[in-house]
Amino acid sequence: MNDVLENELQCTICSEHFIEAVTLNCAHSFCSYCIDAWMKRKVECPICRQEIKSKTRSLVLDNCIDRMVEKLGVEMKEHRLTLMRKRKGERWVDVA
Repeated sequence: MNDVLENELQCTICSEHFIEAVTLNCAHSFCSYCIDAWMKRKVECPICRQEIKSKTRSLVLDNCIDRMVEKLGVEMKEHRLTLMRKRKGERWVDVA
């Protein structure tokens, strides 16, 4: 299970497990925070370079990762929660 989390459910921009995962029109997925920051510079997928025309939240990915992290231990859960809080705080500052 840890292998799946590390290899399949990570954002290629930040190398963390997806947080608020979004899937682009090209079918690649990223953290919402990461792809939003990326799109300030380029409006193309960081992997395939296809133009980004749409982003869709992927609740299935988020729920799957949350359930897997719950089973992996306190350290992993704390790291994820810290990262989520940090990103929410930075987003709030960007909007203000």
